[in-house]
This record gives sequence, C-alpha cells and structure tokens, in this order.
Amino acid sequence: MSVEGLMNQTVQVERRLSTGDDGLPDSYSDPEKRLAKVEPFVKLVLDSRGERAPARARVFLEPEVEVDTGDRITLPDGSAGEVLQVTPVYDGNGEEAYKVVVL
Repeated sequence: MSVEGLMNQTVQVERRLSTGDDGLPDSYSDPEKRLAKVEPFVKLVLDSRGERAPARARVFLEPEVEVDTGDRITLPDGSAGEVLQVTPVYDGNGEEAYKVVVL
C-alpha cells in the first residue's frame, strides 16, 4: 500500500530540541520541507501528556521522515501546529508504508 502518489503538498517539519522545562520556550531544529498529504481532522485526541487536545489536521508522511510528538509542522496554508500523535502504518510485508501524524 503506497500513498506516496497522493503526497502532493509540502509541509515543514521542525524537530523539538528542548522542552522549555527550564522556563525557556521550546526550541526547534531548522525546518525540513517534506512531501505530504494534509487533510482537515477535527477530533479530540490524547496528547503526549495524556491530556485531551483538539486536533485540526491529519498529515500523511513518507516512512523515512523523522517526527515525534512535540515536534512542529507548518502546513501549506502557513499555519503551524504541535504534533499530538504519530502512528506508523505497515504494509502486508510488515514494512512501514507511511506515517499518520495528527496536529
């Protein structure tokens, strides 16, 4: 199963480097442009702290993209959001086919 042909949008992924636990704001890596498929997604989900958070987008990314909860993704419309969930999707051979990221 491949969604790569459907990835016709570009997002920017910024990895979170530090969490602001020391009273400073979170810091992020330089943005990396990645091909993606972005869909509106309105739902309450659990964030990395186990708290309910409103999701607004679902982003499909290629399997080699490194992304984790707390990272930041800028969507094609210029809005940015924190990654709330990352779910790898596997093909019939047990290999990762793509990632579903919820913002």
